[in-house]
Amino acid sequence: MDELTGTATRRKSIQELGRLLHLGEHQNQPLCFILDLDRFKHVNDRYGHEAGDRVLSVLGKHLKQFFRSDDIVGRWGGEEFVLGIYGITRDLCAKRLNDFLKTWGEQKFTAVNNQTFQVTFSAGVVE
Repeated sequence: MDELTGTATRRKSIQELGRLLHLGEHQNQPLCFILDLDRFKHVNDRYGHEAGDRVLSVLGKHLKQFFRSDDIVGRWGGEEFVLGIYGITRDLCAKRLNDFLKTWGEQKFTAVNNQTFQVTFSAGVVE
């Protein structure tokens, strides 16, 4: 488990994604992948690494709460995350991701100088 975000590590994500890909092939079920924070280096440079760590931690927590417990939520590296969502189509996955985007869009962070900021993300959905 990634200590900062509470999500699976890259190694664990690869293992779980492989398992779900194999399962999906045998049961003819789709698997969707996703997500990356935008301009994250800017967050660290402008607000400090502590603020950047807080963003990563909160994102990990929100992803784990928002998606199903059997979905794969992992930190791929740095500010890159991967979601493995089994058994839903690309269109339904994109809808769920847009719902998450609305929730994430309400999240505000406060830097040590009391300046507030928000962080966006980009995502692609592949089935």
